[in-house]
Order: sequence, then structure tokens, then C-alpha cells
Amino acid sequence: MKFECTQKLARMKRAFARLERINTNAGKTISTADARDATEDFISHAYHFKDFLKEEFPGKAQRIEQFITSSRVLSLVADLQNSFKHASDVKKRRMKHEKESGSPAIGDLVCINTHTTLDEKTRTWSQRLEITFQNAKFDAYDLAGETVKAWDDFLAAEGIVLTES
Repeated sequence: MKFECTQKLARMKRAFARLERINTNAGKTISTADARDATEDFISHAYHFKDFLKEEFPGKAQRIEQFITSSRVLSLVADLQNSFKHASDVKKRRMKHEKESGSPAIGDLVCINTHTTLDEKTRTWSQRLEITFQNAKFDAYDLAGETVKAWDDFLAAEGIVLTES
């Protein structure tokens, strides 16, 4: 079975929508693992989208890799995915991500903190996930939004139109 870029892009955007729902209104009940699962799922789809692009557009493979390496957000997604995959420090990083001043380096240890909020009026929960990677903090939902935009911008700049058939 051959998977197409269009399908992978749609999966990434569905994963983003799931993360958005958890971030804004997760309903009446929520598992403490929901935000983490949604974040790791999104990062996996966002990172592996490149493989589908390179398969469908082999002439653009080098350009795709260069774009990821030069993009702050896509290089972060790549480094996070590799850190999740190997459950350890990433040997070869795409980019050195900013560290908080005064903090000692802790390698590529990924720390994920979930912040859960209850809206008293609606009695609905939301969760915000904060990722600490190389001592820099990132909001998972903001990171996901920037990632979708970066891929959309790349596709537009390269004249790649992906439509579901």
C-alpha cells in the first residue's frame, strides 16, 4: 500500500487539531496523558512528513533537508522526534536551541510538563504542554502551529499543491 504526501499532511493537521482541542477545551474529562500523547503524535507526523515528500518528489530531497535544517521550528521538531525515538541525547542535532541564561546544560533531555486548567463556568478542562529541551522551554501547541505554517509555506514556495483525491 502506497501512502501519499496528501495523506501524511492530513494526518499531521488532524494531530494538530487534536492538540488544539486539548489546549483550548478538552471537555468534561481528560486524561493526564492526553496532551503528551497528542504532542508526541503531532511531532512524529510533522517530522516524518519529510519522508513522504522526498518519496513523492525525489528531485526536491536535498531542498527539503536544507529547509528543515535552516528552519528553527522544523529543526526543533526533528531534534525532538529523534530524542523521543532514541530515548536519549541526540548525537547529531540539526540546530543548537537556545538555552535559558544561567542554566547548566543538561544535554537533550526532554522534560514535558502538563499544565491542566478547569474553566469554572463551563466545567471543562484544558491542558497546556510545556516542553523543555536543551534548557529552552516551548509551548507544544504554539510549536505545532508554527510547524504547520512552516510546512505550508515550504509547499507554497516550492509550488507543491497537495489535494486529497
